[in-house]
Amino acid sequence: MRLFRWIAVGVLTAAAVVTAVTTVHARARDLEVRRIRAHFDSVLVELDAHTPASLTAAQRASRGKLAAELERYRDAGVFPHNYDFPDRPTPYFVDRKTGALCAVANLLAFSGRRDIVDRVAASNNNVWVAQLAGDTASPRGSTAAASRWRKPRGFRCPTFRRRHPRK
Repeated sequence: MRLFRWIAVGVLTAAAVVTAVTTVHARARDLEVRRIRAHFDSVLVELDAHTPASLTAAQRASRGKLAAELERYRDAGVFPHNYDFPDRPTPYFVDRKTGALCAVANLLAFSGRRDIVDRVAASNNNVWVAQLAGDTASPRGSTAAASRWRKPRGFRCPTFRRRHPRK
């Protein structure tokens, strides 16, 4: 009977510890999602406030569709996780465990360019948007394709770079 009590106490204690750790992780993740959503709130305001006057009607329409998709992405709250560098902000183009896409990868995929997403993730999954814009992330041309993708859609380099939330 004593052995059963000790086992029961041990199981209950382990369950309480697992619950507490899970709760702490869930709270940390909730805070991170709120931080990232706030970042995208500011990006969306900036996109709306700073639409270049030189854009064609087609670029404005494309930019509007992509801004709506970015808003949907923000609201969904499913973002890549930094597994390898917890001490510093590090982008993940595609979350290797969940498949969640970063905002830029999501916009590329949304517009039918999943091929670019896959090439960038394969060549440098921790690429910064500035590297994409500057074509320095990959020797295989995936970043050049990403740079060519953004121009007809009305995104300039500074706007494109704002997609990465930093801590």
